[in-house]
Amino acid sequence: MTAREGSVFEPDSNSWEQRVANPEALGNAEKRLWTRIEPVLNSVLDEIRANGKIETVYVRAEMDRLGGPIATLEETGVTHNTLLHLFDESQEKWSRFLQATEQFGFKEANVIRMYMTMATAVTLLSTELFKLLLLFHMKM
Repeated sequence: MTAREGSVFEPDSNSWEQRVANPEALGNAEKRLWTRIEPVLNSVLDEIRANGKIETVYVRAEMDRLGGPIATLEETGVTHNTLLHLFDESQEKWSRFLQATEQFGFKEANVIRMYMTMATAVTLLSTELFKLLLLFHMKM
């Protein structure tokens, strides 16, 4: 099985909503943020390219190994967003979740800590994946 089979990479009707914490917020805010980030990224890439450090020939096996970290980040992001949406829709949904999981030791504080842990993990995984992809494209 490849990293894409049986994972969140498979398209479905609500895949975007699973991958984005607040899909309604996408739009102008993200465009403004991208206009701030893009020049910095381009500058870094230009500097690396100018120093002859960009790899242009890729070994298929090395490319295939990137699938695992990308799939892990995707699946962790979906889990993070699932937990996030427990809090945002209605008090009724949150109450039903707590009632259903209380018998297993999940209290409000536990779930909030779980969410904070997941949010931290997504941040760390995103940062590490960015570094991994940058290293993948650099000549050593």
